[in-house]
Amino acid sequence: MDYLAPPLNAVLQIQLKIKSGLSVRSAIQSYVKDFPDCSFATQINLWLFYLETGKSERFMAFTKKSYRKILIDILHRGLKGEPILCILQEFETELKRVALQDLEQQIQKLPFFSLIPIFLFQVPAFFLLLLAPLLRELQEHLYF
Repeated sequence: MDYLAPPLNAVLQIQLKIKSGLSVRSAIQSYVKDFPDCSFATQINLWLFYLETGKSERFMAFTKKSYRKILIDILHRGLKGEPILCILQEFETELKRVALQDLEQQIQKLPFFSLIPIFLFQVPAFFLLLLAPLLRELQEHLYF
């Protein structure tokens, strides 16, 4: 199952684990273990594996979305020993703002998407109701 804002979910979960006293590595591993069905958690797990094996430069090809790449950079800094809790809190507010903007855009598109079934099914049925008596009358006049 894909979540609406996977980086925001990751930031919230990792931030909660760090606040409860876990290290950054343990918080990341806990997030990956708690969300096995999330594709972003799987990507983070793969990134952590590449980082441990020394092949993290290969993983940068996987991170095409900028917020995911920024989160991975923040987590990388945390794994090096830098304090990242304040950075994660600021990043959380930014991700919330972006998620709300994305949600607003989707809400604005919703009325147009709801019109599609009307035009596909109801409008042709309405035209058939209007044209059926005319076609029947035309058919009767053509045979006589």
